[in-house]
Amino acid sequence: MPEFRFSVIMPCHNAERYVEQALKSAATQTLPPHQIIAVNDNSSDNSAQVIRQSGVDVTLLETSFKNAAAARNHGLERATGDWIAFLDADDYWYPHHLEEAAKRLEGSNDVGYTALDDYLFNDGSMLKTPNRWPITQATNGLTPDDYVRCWRKYFKFAMGPTVVRRDRFEAVGGFNVEQRRRHDFEMWLRVIHGHTWAYNPMPVTVYRCESVGSISRENVPEAEWYRLRALSLNVDRYNTEDYRQIIRGVARGAIATALTDGTPEERKKALSLGWPHLSVSQKLVFAAGALMPGVFGAINRRRRERALAQAAASEPRTNTP
Repeated sequence: MPEFRFSVIMPCHNAERYVEQALKSAATQTLPPHQIIAVNDNSSDNSAQVIRQSGVDVTLLETSFKNAAAARNHGLERATGDWIAFLDADDYWYPHHLEEAAKRLEGSNDVGYTALDDYLFNDGSMLKTPNRWPITQATNGLTPDDYVRCWRKYFKFAMGPTVVRRDRFEAVGGFNVEQRRRHDFEMWLRVIHGHTWAYNPMPVTVYRCESVGSISRENVPEAEWYRLRALSLNVDRYNTEDYRQIIRGVARGAIATALTDGTPEERKKALSLGWPHLSVSQKLVFAAGALMPGVFGAINRRRRERALAQAAASEPRTNTP
């Protein structure tokens, strides 16, 4: 196998409970990384001390961005590898992650690779993520339109299983620091546009769902607004009916979430950004919902609770080893 030099970039914010496991999962890969860069961004706990005492050969950068996109970009400035691999301080990789990425990228012109991640909960249970995409085996040379078509079936993107070719990442300007949430897949849409990518329907990382102090801890209405914003920023790149269908659905979801759980300002922002993408009937429903957000919210919460209960019943968790 040709040499693959992976630079690992790991933003960290108040993750002293988890960061050592994250670092060691990177350092003990079956294909060792070229370098590991930890960006301690405005932590008020002992994260920096834990990183220094981890026993891992790591470059530690101290920042006060309070912004995961900016922290990752700062790490990129020190990266010397040919590929960038992303790992959050509260998550961890399975030992074969980088080796699997190298196998799938070898001999290709792909600019990126992504796979699946398992979900770990605070009670120690884990949700083993099924592959819901129609791509059932490791595949190279996928197009941007392939990604959009897969998204229409089921949205799936995570930072932990994703690697990006460094020169392509730099060419698109890295992460958009104004995209404070959902900056990961917004970057991905820019990276793969006009290029090909690889997918592996195998879990290679573990995402910790309920970690306290995560740099990506979400206000849901805000996160959904940023999801819609990410799509809006790339609408000229992906001028297809599949993409327009996606943005319609995301606009509908962002507005419903804002009306159900958001502040008056969040409702206003969601309606403003999403309104052009709605059908006439949806505009009528949401106009009424904006006049009576309490009633709309109560109805939508009941619907959401039923959907969550059905999803939990169909995807039971397992105990971790």
